[in-house]
Order: sequence, then C-alpha cells, then structure tokens
Amino acid sequence: VVVLSLGCGGQCNKVEVKDLGDWGVAQWTPHLLSLFFDTSDLATDLYMINLIGERYHRIDPTLDTFVELDDYMRIDELSRLAEEIDLEDTIRFLRSQFSVSPPPPSTPPPPPLPPPSPP
Repeated sequence: VVVLSLGCGGQCNKVEVKDLGDWGVAQWTPHLLSLFFDTSDLATDLYMINLIGERYHRIDPTLDTFVELDDYMRIDELSRLAEEIDLEDTIRFLRSQFSVSPPPPSTPPPPPLPPPSPP
C-alpha cells in the first residue's frame, strides 16, 4: 500500500493569548472547532506515518488566509499560490514509489517456427 494524500490547503490556526491562566470556557469556545479539526488532521497524519512509513506522503500547503471551500472568486489567487509551492519532496516521493523499470527478461523467447513444408 502506497498513499499520496492530497489536501486542499489549510490555515495555521494559532491562538494568541497573553495569559492562559485567565482563560475559561468562554475564551476557548470560539477556537475549539478549528482546534479539534486540526488535531484530527494531525492525528491521521501521525497514524499513517506510523503505519506505512515512507510509503505515505501528504501535500497540504498552508494558506496565509482562510478560504471557503466554495469561494470560486479566489481561483486566480489559489492558482498563483499553487504554482509557488515547492513540490520537490512530493516529486521525490512519487519517483521512489511509482517509478518502475521494465523487468529483466526471465527466459529467452522460443526460436521461430520453421516455415511449413510444401504439400
């Protein structure tokens, strides 16, 4: 099993706080949903790495700003971002996992049959 996981890009969700000691449920609630999704993505990535190791690769670029999945008005911006992504690791993964050289011949082909004799 070889897995190339293609993400749609995500945003690094940082919670900037000055003093966590004063935070309660009301302060954390607006951030919980994105933190849960981020944790789920990270856990899946960790599971795959531990299960199949070098046969797993994920490409999921970090976006500078949040983009709704159906925001077609930002296609040009996302296309430019996609062209700037460094794909060297992904290309190296694809070559190592999917480049196949032809197998060596196992036995020589049989000699050709003699021409039929005249009747």
